[in-house]
Amino acid sequence: MLTPSPGQMRGGGGSKALPMIHAGEHITELTLLGSGAKKGKLKEELVNPDGDTVWSKEVFLTAAQAKSGKVSLIVAGQILSPNDYQIKLSQTNSKGESTEIATYAFRVLRPR
Repeated sequence: MLTPSPGQMRGGGGSKALPMIHAGEHITELTLLGSGAKKGKLKEELVNPDGDTVWSKEVFLTAAQAKSGKVSLIVAGQILSPNDYQIKLSQTNSKGESTEIATYAFRVLRPR
């Protein structure tokens, strides 16, 4: 299980340590911690460095998950090749506007 922190990213000022996993893992479970999400539909989006969506899913966030700020995301390891990735969490408000809740970064290494 991997628990990245919100906002961890590589940037122009050097790179921060990114949580890492190895490619080829059968299933990868990511536990995301943060705040700002509300009960309701939550869009989870896995994005590669080119900004392409590799995987996405909508889930229902319970009141307890929203209060705890903790949600688990399970990704099939076959879609993760060695690279840096971002997970973007967003929700749609009552006006139909999408609001980004948090962005998490992690790195997939070559298989062991």
